[in-house]
Amino acid sequence: MKSIVVWMGAVLLSACASAPRVASDAVPANAAPVSGAWTGTYTCLQGETGLTLSLAGAANGLVEGTFLFYPTPSNPNAATGKFIVRGWHYSDRSLVLSPGAWLERPDGYRTVSLRGRLDADERTFTGVIPECLNTRFSIQRSD
Repeated sequence: MKSIVVWMGAVLLSACASAPRVASDAVPANAAPVSGAWTGTYTCLQGETGLTLSLAGAANGLVEGTFLFYPTPSNPNAATGKFIVRGWHYSDRSLVLSPGAWLERPDGYRTVSLRGRLDADERTFTGVIPECLNTRFSIQRSD
C-alpha cells in the first residue's frame, strides 16, 4: 500500500511539473487566428476520446466555443457529449480554456479544461488536461 501511495505522489508531482504555463510576460493577444474548428484526440479516464473544438476568438484575446467529445475507433465505447469553453489566447501562443455549462451531458462524465500552446503556424494546439492528471491532447485545425 505504501508503494502505491508513493507512486501516486510521484505521478501527481510529475504531472503538475509538466503542465504548460503562460509566460510571466505574456499578455492577452488577438485570438482571431484561433477561430474555427480543431479536431484530434485526448485521453482521460474513459481512454482515448475524439475531440472537436469550435472556437471564436476576439481581438482582446477572449476565446469562446464548444468542446465536443465522442468515440474513436480505438475506444468505441466512449460517450458523446458537448459543453461550452471560454478562455484566453496569449502573446506566447498559449491558449487556456476553462469549462462552462453542459450542452449535452452523458452520465458519469465531467467537464475539463485545456492548457497548451499553438505551434508557430497556428495549425496545431497541444497541451494537457489538468483534471486528467495532465494527460496530453493534440488537435489540428480542420477548417
